[in-house]
Amino acid sequence: MFFGEAFYEEVMVELVVAVGAALFLGNLMALFRQRKDEPARVVVPGQRNPRQAAAPKGRPTPSQKSRKTQPDYERAPIMRTVLYMTIGLFVMVWGLATLLT
Repeated sequence: MFFGEAFYEEVMVELVVAVGAALFLGNLMALFRQRKDEPARVVVPGQRNPRQAAAPKGRPTPSQKSRKTQPDYERAPIMRTVLYMTIGLFVMVWGLATLLT
């Protein structure tokens, strides 16, 4: 076996470990950082919402209509997240075991 073949094999195993770790950690973060639903706010007539900037006069342009201040992401499904975490952990451990043997 040539030096190059062993080098590329080891790099591939390291990439598998990195992908498994990224899959595990990314889904772990998604599980812990789920968006909490904001409680309903009481709207007082005449009071301006401090989150909104001053609205320009006239009709809004299409770019102003589509602009949002905060992305509206859905919550990650718990079972899918746990499944992906398990797959990532399995791939990472398998790659580490291959590297260490």
